Amino acid sequence: MVQAPLPDNEAVRVKALCQLNILDTAPEPAFDDLARLAAYICQTPVALVSLVDSDRLWFKSKVGLDTSEIPRDATFCAQAILQTGPLVVNDVQQDEQFVHIPLAQADPAVRFYAGMPLVTGEGYGLGTLCVLDYVPRQLDSAQLEALQALARQVMAQLELRRSLAELTETQTHSSDILESITDAFLALDDEWRFTYINRQAEVLLRRSRTELLGRCIWEEFSDLVDSAIYRKYQQAVETQTSVEFEEFYPSLETWFSIHAYPSRQGLSVYFEDINARKQAEAALRSSEERYRLLFENNPQPMWVYDLETLAFLAVNRAAIAHYGYSQEEFLSMTLCDIRPPEDIPVLLQNVANLTSGIGQVGLWQHCKKDGSLIDVEITVHDLIFAGKQSVMVLVNDVTDRRRAERSLLETTLLQQAILDGANYTIISTDLDGTIRTFNRAAEQLLGYSADEVVGKTPLLIHDLKEVEQRARELSEELGETIAPGFECFVHKIRSGGVEEREWTYIRKDGSRFPIVLSATGLRDSDGNLTGFLGIGSDISDRKQAAEMLQLQSMRSQLFAEISLKIRRSLQLGEILQTAVTEVQKIFQSDRVLIFRLDSESKGQVIQEAVAPGWSSTLDLKVQDDCFGADYLRKYRQGRVYTVNDVGTAKLEPCLVHFLEYLDVKSKLVMPILLKDQFWGLLIVHQCDRPRQWTSSEIELTQQLADQIGIALAQSQMLEQANLQSQELARSNADLEQFAYVASHDLQEPLRMVASYLQLLERRYRGQLDDTADEFINYAVDGAMRMQTLINDLLDYSRVDSRGKSFVLTPCSAILDRAIANLQTTIKVAHANVTCDPLPEIMADATQLTQLFQNLISNAIKFCSNQRPQIHISSQRRADAWLFSVQDNGIGIDSEYVDRIFLIFQRLHSRGEYPGTGIGLAICKKIIERHGGSIWVESQPGQGSTFYFTIPDRGGNSA
Repeated sequence: MVQAPLPDNEAVRVKALCQLNILDTAPEPAFDDLARLAAYICQTPVALVSLVDSDRLWFKSKVGLDTSEIPRDATFCAQAILQTGPLVVNDVQQDEQFVHIPLAQADPAVRFYAGMPLVTGEGYGLGTLCVLDYVPRQLDSAQLEALQALARQVMAQLELRRSLAELTETQTHSSDILESITDAFLALDDEWRFTYINRQAEVLLRRSRTELLGRCIWEEFSDLVDSAIYRKYQQAVETQTSVEFEEFYPSLETWFSIHAYPSRQGLSVYFEDINARKQAEAALRSSEERYRLLFENNPQPMWVYDLETLAFLAVNRAAIAHYGYSQEEFLSMTLCDIRPPEDIPVLLQNVANLTSGIGQVGLWQHCKKDGSLIDVEITVHDLIFAGKQSVMVLVNDVTDRRRAERSLLETTLLQQAILDGANYTIISTDLDGTIRTFNRAAEQLLGYSADEVVGKTPLLIHDLKEVEQRARELSEELGETIAPGFECFVHKIRSGGVEEREWTYIRKDGSRFPIVLSATGLRDSDGNLTGFLGIGSDISDRKQAAEMLQLQSMRSQLFAEISLKIRRSLQLGEILQTAVTEVQKIFQSDRVLIFRLDSESKGQVIQEAVAPGWSSTLDLKVQDDCFGADYLRKYRQGRVYTVNDVGTAKLEPCLVHFLEYLDVKSKLVMPILLKDQFWGLLIVHQCDRPRQWTSSEIELTQQLADQIGIALAQSQMLEQANLQSQELARSNADLEQFAYVASHDLQEPLRMVASYLQLLERRYRGQLDDTADEFINYAVDGAMRMQTLINDLLDYSRVDSRGKSFVLTPCSAILDRAIANLQTTIKVAHANVTCDPLPEIMADATQLTQLFQNLISNAIKFCSNQRPQIHISSQRRADAWLFSVQDNGIGIDSEYVDRIFLIFQRLHSRGEYPGTGIGLAICKKIIERHGGSIWVESQPGQGSTFYFTIPDRGGNSA
């Protein structure tokens, strides 16, 4: 059989079983009867009330079995408590789960089992009521129901046992409480007999409990019959309501405070001796009138309130006047009505914790009738007033005092915050120079705590030599002897002046820093001098910044001068020589050289400046493995390399030998970059001694190396420009030659072809068929277009080569000439050409005429069926003139506005609009020759405006 698993609540289940205190107890008839009844009903020889402990199965009751317990492992009951219903095994030998358990293997062997789990109200399975047999069998439904009912009875017995245990414990606890209380207590049954008397009751009644228990109270204390105590006890029992009263018992000469609580079983009575209180009340009544007069006439507000309800019971005239409520209003209110709502929880807590006697309850806020809040201090005294436990309160209004205190505190806190929050030292002294205040910034800057400095003089933190120097200056200035001491700081202040000057403060660790110290006098309300205040600002950063600014200015000036010298020449040799000479002069070094690398990464010194007495390295070639395989790669990445002392630096022996050969003690190496490419090295040698290269020297060297690179780039650009200039001159010469050839060699044959074609057309038109006439027309038209194209090409090529010098030219006259040249075209197209006043400019008059002529003719050509409208205007823009030629033509799509200025670029076929596609290219070239630019703004169908600019080179306004 597989061992039954433990329930999920096993620990709590076992605890609940143990709390019954039933394990290992003697047999009890109640359980034995239920077991016998189960065996009888189920007709089995064995019946058990079994309880499952943590490691055993214990039998509270057993029928037909001698043993009292067996191990828990591998039992029917361990499995049964896991279920909510019965566990029935009709034949153990046929059940694989239980066939191997010890009971099934015993002699005789158990063959049948039926068990009902015993489950508490909390759901804990404690055990089973079970029946067993040595032969297989089955229980009918009636037997199972009976077994289940008997299991409930077993569980009821277990629950009853637990309840009895709890009841016993409660009674014991109650008895302990009754014996420990200070009140006397007695209990009477429904026949007025004593059932319980505690120790305090024995003391007050002066009778022992052994004398009274079981006896009638009216017999033992017969003088109480028909007394007030008798009637109150009878009333409580008859009405079943508690009574509370005070009564004097003559036989014992004692006043008692009695609380009686009835029940169906009798009466419980608590009572205490109140003789002392009664005597005090009598004494209080005798002096009550005196206290009432003091209460009413006290100038401070006073009142009495009920400790239980917090209701006002009495108020004096001062309270009525101070708070604004009438006496009737006060007496209808509680203490909570004059307290802010947020204070109520604390008020209730304080009232609950109130102790007897007179005491200060503290500082509170009260609400007056007009809604204003006042701060009050209250003194309280507990008393019995009108038969109630009460508290008398004396009120002291401290609103004005608190306001003054808060103002003083705020001022003090503000002053302290200013002192602690300031980032400058604040030190105050009395008249003789004793330090009284030393703020947090002073502690941080000077390293002293305030405790170390207060009580001493400021000379502790000053440079005495500066103090002596100041004493001499003041003595000379004032014509009197000023001793070197505290008086040096405050002498002028005593005379009503102020003192502000630079001093040096000395920290606790001996370090120094400069300050600007502003010293002023401290005066009282009468203007009398009471001390001195010194405010010091650390000016270390300011002085350092000023020094750095001065150094930067000197370096910038020096750098500008050297850069100008280096870049003044565009010849490579002069650049390099100027560079090494100027760098050597700046650093006062022994040798400066330019190291150049060739394509094979071999190096050579190509320029140097060397001080007298040191060897030259000019033309020295270097190829040595001791430099390291990647040293050039690092220089190409911009590495800056310094060696302050060759003798102490950790260098390769071969490199040390090489540097010693050149007498180098220290060196600075800076890469020279040409257009971000590694070109060579600028190297500074110090040969007479080691040298510590500063960051400013390294930075300056890097800037100079950059200037060398720029100068080299300019030299290279000059060389390229010279080559391009030569190439341009050659190209222009070729163009001139082409123009000559086109003019003479191409035009002459073309004119002959055109002439004979025109002659052929005139002589034979109409004599041949229509096809021949059409072919002759094509040939004549082609020859004419070829001639026009060659002329346009000649014009395009001659814009630069045949252009005339710029002279002061009136643009209005140039425009008139262009319009005159186009007179026939304008007349045929009925075009209207207008213009605004135009300026005089420096220009080539011929080319400017061609420009206007081309733009106006295009405007006429590319016009729709409407009459061409063309307007020319100009306006001054900075140092140039902006011209515009506006038309109402067909317009240009925006994607073609750049293309139209290219040579041979046409947007339309020759059938739509004639032309060669060179006109606007000529315009663009003319404008570029004049140093301007040309562009167009247009939309299809809305005309075009051509703009061009020409620099103003001395012309005048329009």
